[in-house]
Amino acid sequence: LIYGAGMTIRKEVFIQLNKHHWKPYLTDRVGNSQSGGGDSEISLAARLVGFKIFYSNEIVTLHKISQNRLSWQRLKAMTEGFGHADVFIIPYQYAYKKKQGTLRPLDNLRKYFWFNILGKTIAYYKSKTLYILGKISFEDFEIIEIRNKSFRRSMYTNRFQFESSFGIIEQL
Repeated sequence: LIYGAGMTIRKEVFIQLNKHHWKPYLTDRVGNSQSGGGDSEISLAARLVGFKIFYSNEIVTLHKISQNRLSWQRLKAMTEGFGHADVFIIPYQYAYKKKQGTLRPLDNLRKYFWFNILGKTIAYYKSKTLYILGKISFEDFEIIEIRNKSFRRSMYTNRFQFESSFGIIEQL
């Protein structure tokens, strides 16, 4: 996936997505909201309609960020937004694997909210165990915990939209 800072998108991508009546599920930062994932979603949607995603480390972008945006609190807020976004990245990944013919039997369970909740709950306790054992720092655990809890909260809140999104996204 390509990060939004420095990302360029061909106009043709939007033309093709519009022909498919594509509507994004995610927004990026609006006002004080630290939601995210719009850049990932557009990349995945473009890939589904046949475009290739390209990254070049030969392009240099200067991205000036003010000091107040480089704080632990802001990182935690952004991480929460990423956890929410993770919910709607899953259907795009599923649709791409299906289109490529690379779906595995376990991938089919990703369509069910309960499977994702179970997986994130297991991942949470695994990371908590690693923290207790001193294998990861408190800060790393805190970031994992924030993203995980945000994912689970968003999955519960958006359960029906999540489950219906698979059929919609597979139409791309």
